Amino acid sequence: MAAVSTAGFLGFLMGPPLIGLTASYVSLRGALVWVVLASAVIAVLSPAVQRASAATRVTQVS
Repeated sequence: MAAVSTAGFLGFLMGPPLIGLTASYVSLRGALVWVVLASAVIAVLSPAVQRASAATRVTQVS
């Protein structure tokens, strides 16, 4: 739980400056497209991480 909270807090602090930095090199539209693509990658990969986490818990209990 602490790791998820820390990741969310870091995203809250670092997200806007990174979007602004990216927008200064491309455009605001390009920077926001990057955010959408990153979110899509996270959504696609999250089931794999969940399965790996469940497998790790099973081996730790055994």
